[in-house]
Amino acid sequence: MSTQNDTDVTESHPTMQPSDDDKPSELGTARLYTSQDAKPKVLPCRKIPFALTQRVKDELETLVKRGILVPIKGPTH
Repeated sequence: MSTQNDTDVTESHPTMQPSDDDKPSELGTARLYTSQDAKPKVLPCRKIPFALTQRVKDELETLVKRGILVPIKGPTH
């Protein structure tokens, strides 16, 4: 398996350009393939360490401003 540095990747994929804040400007699309007999699993929420709470809140706010996440009110199930 060969590896590419950042320059090679952005040259071969012109839509994948680094942004000013070193985060991808376009997320693109993803596909998830699963087995037909796969069963969903419900897991408890994970606790965020107190020392990271503010950084996580700041990052979530950034993702909302960029339109990547949409805040919701209430349960999703």
